[in-house]
Amino acid sequence: MINILKNAIESMPNGGTVWTTCSSTDDGFLKIIIKDEGIGMTKKQIDMLGSPYYSLKESGTGLGMMVSFQIIRSFKGKIQVNSEKDIGTEFIISLPQIP
Repeated sequence: MINILKNAIESMPNGGTVWTTCSSTDDGFLKIIIKDEGIGMTKKQIDMLGSPYYSLKESGTGLGMMVSFQIIRSFKGKIQVNSEKDIGTEFIISLPQIP
């Protein structure tokens, strides 16, 4: 979560707002939404997220999102990314609730 929040903040070079919400779903998941007002991404960029060594940052290693995606999947979670260029990005992370 820290990596995704850090990326959201860094995507807003002129400042902006990052929203986070958390709720339970009827199908037993915990849904966490992280949304920013940053530079956004194209569909092609979204499709590459989580790939090793792929970074949109000048000094990025391309490993942070890959590790984040792997951690979410290792907990049997799901991640969805919605973004619009120059509007912002929304990460929807669903993790199974522990009974």
